[in-house]
Amino acid sequence: MIVKYIPKCANCNDQPPVSPMVMVMSACVSKLWLLLLLQVMVLNSIKQVSVQAPGLVPSGSQVILTCSYSVSPGEYIDSIKWYLNTSEIYRIVPGLNRDRVLTFPPGGSSVSLPQSGILKPGTHRLVINNASRESAGSYICQVTESRPPFSTEQAAVRLHVLGQDIF
Repeated sequence: MIVKYIPKCANCNDQPPVSPMVMVMSACVSKLWLLLLLQVMVLNSIKQVSVQAPGLVPSGSQVILTCSYSVSPGEYIDSIKWYLNTSEIYRIVPGLNRDRVLTFPPGGSSVSLPQSGILKPGTHRLVINNASRESAGSYICQVTESRPPFSTEQAAVRLHVLGQDIF
């Protein structure tokens, strides 16, 4: 006869130990609840992002691009980034006292910092001065949430700049 020794839990009040199968099932249920909670957090975070811009502008003009977004109550934005094609040109990180703003050349050199920024919660404006052919392309507004899982949504719009030397 083989006797298997199963140690007792010091705080279990002489209850039989839990089998390994029950422990595995309990861990799986806990992970499923965690995944469900994360999905609910993601689904209820950033609702939508849209970008408005003029489709065609003359060379040398000022261009105003507007990014609209909505977040769930109690959620905050970590950053709003603008890309021209695949290159980041502008980033704003909202703060309690002051927003932190960065621009990235070459595309960011034509961004008007005094005129660009958050107009109100849910609306950001990017102003491009002296539009040129280099300003043309796909503008992407990317909004990132301020807490895990740091969900990110984005939208794009295409800008065409009419050059002065077209015959």
